Amino acid sequence: MSAIAIPELPKLYYSTWGYDFYSEHWMAQTNCWMYSMLKFAEANIDLEEDTEAIPLFETLSGSDYIFMHTDPSQWPAAQKAFLEQFATAMEKIPLRKQQVASVFPVDPFQNYFTYITTEKPAEPPVFDIYKLIEDDMGKSLGELKSVNLEPTLYEKGGLYIYGQHFILHPESKHMLKVSTLDEPYYFTTPDFGMPMLTSNNMSVNPKYDFQKLNQQLEEIWDIKERIAVHGEDQEQSKGLFRREEVETLLKGKKVAIFKYNKEAYSLLRFYELTCYETAVVFDDSVELDDASTYIQSEKSSIPVVNDIDAVDTLDFDAVILTCAINYESEVRFLKRIMQRAIMEKLPVLSLYDDVLKYADIFDGTEDKSHFYRVSVEDYAIDRADIDKYSTFKPQKTLCIFGTDSVQGKFTTQIYLREALKDKLSSVTHFATEPTGSLLNADVGFSRLKEESMEKRYTIHRKLQDHLEQQSELMITGGQNSMVFDPPGGTYHGNASTLIFKEFLPNYVILTAAVDTPLETVTRSLDYIQELATEKGITTKVIAFAIMGGRKLQGSRWTETYFMDVRDNKIEDTKKSIEAATGIPIFSIPEEVDQLAEKVKSAITS
Repeated sequence: MSAIAIPELPKLYYSTWGYDFYSEHWMAQTNCWMYSMLKFAEANIDLEEDTEAIPLFETLSGSDYIFMHTDPSQWPAAQKAFLEQFATAMEKIPLRKQQVASVFPVDPFQNYFTYITTEKPAEPPVFDIYKLIEDDMGKSLGELKSVNLEPTLYEKGGLYIYGQHFILHPESKHMLKVSTLDEPYYFTTPDFGMPMLTSNNMSVNPKYDFQKLNQQLEEIWDIKERIAVHGEDQEQSKGLFRREEVETLLKGKKVAIFKYNKEAYSLLRFYELTCYETAVVFDDSVELDDASTYIQSEKSSIPVVNDIDAVDTLDFDAVILTCAINYESEVRFLKRIMQRAIMEKLPVLSLYDDVLKYADIFDGTEDKSHFYRVSVEDYAIDRADIDKYSTFKPQKTLCIFGTDSVQGKFTTQIYLREALKDKLSSVTHFATEPTGSLLNADVGFSRLKEESMEKRYTIHRKLQDHLEQQSELMITGGQNSMVFDPPGGTYHGNASTLIFKEFLPNYVILTAAVDTPLETVTRSLDYIQELATEKGITTKVIAFAIMGGRKLQGSRWTETYFMDVRDNKIEDTKKSIEAATGIPIFSIPEEVDQLAEKVKSAITS
């Protein structure tokens, strides 16, 4: 019996979008049928013939509607809009296939199985999953025992959608048989990444108890195929978080950045503020003559290169890693970059340490003395510090928060910090994004640091106290919407609330977008005052800031592109926010100088 040619499922090393590092947020029980409908449309569309349908399908598949399901207030509207977009797209897509089967990995172990049909079967379909086995030469030895699943039915958009989640070994070959389909579906599960979970305090923990997982898989398949857990406790780098430390490491060097994502956009938009020269940006899917494309910044002459062989030939002597690993194509690039960095002992600075924890990138023998990450750690505190800073009340702290999850909080921090330098004797910056350390913030930190809340508050407030004593004003900011509901929680569990409670700001600037509902704006204002009252402080919202573009989801979940917005649309939004709140709003960067004057007036009055 010859070997079966089995297509592989996507090898996904997801980032921090959603509930965890993988796609559980995107394919939960409540919204997995939406993914099924995307696969049905994808199976029917012909990319050469259906030219009118292509933009409709791209709009459907690139929307945030699946992501929005965790917010109960958004879910009904998101479901309605998704179904309307699906219907519009299918009007232009001929019905070439009336039945579609598909499998997609939720993480390296859990997979989502689906069968979609236009006609309801007389009997509910049954899924049979067979594990395929081969010898050492890749020759098929047949099927192992099968597992029988009875999927859940979802009736949506005129389709009958059957779906079921189930765990499988990573890097294993399988066959799915749907009782109502003639042809089986063959697939290979992804290789083992490192399934992790983030908690409300931004600590990172393993998603699975691997001992129990191995036992469960053994009971299902009657074989011992142990999953070797690797990398979780290996420290691959040294932490740094101060501007001086970054300058010592990178000043005067030619830097290669990997990759072209939202973290890189900040570094590229403000590249003239860095202590190093950006020579090139490597990316596994994008190639541009100038990295300023998409990000509303001046031309930079910095290329974005996706030729992996160029890693060995272009001139650079340091590396900045801006992402967690998302896709197998990124692993290839990262391996090549790290091979050169190890061979030439180039400094490597990672914004997210988990990039350096993947065992399939390193063999364990490398000299890692030149690996660094942005992380606040090894910062001396004692019991006296804990007692002192548990009751600390700031005097000169300004926080920039978002009314919704729009781009602009960190960008506004940088523009405002630079504008205030001509108006105040000194301004310090505690960046709550790791990129801040590379853009002249006094302090920057990574969110991926596990520590107790007591220790976290003490470390951050001690740094905050030090920066306040050095300046007339300390600037910091949030990481998402003030009124974002994390899964299974309330506003009080989101990252911006945590930051508010850490820094206890005296002053606040809120960012808004052209499509931010006024209800969200006023709800954010009310919530800030609720938090201030809870903490026994006075917090004044002194202004709003709006950027001249709207955030668009890119082709991958960790990417952000921008779309120009008409000036009159921006002005209309500004007028409506000012009328509803009585608080002035300023365009960024065009009116950052006026915003700086407003801030100066507020803190000196």
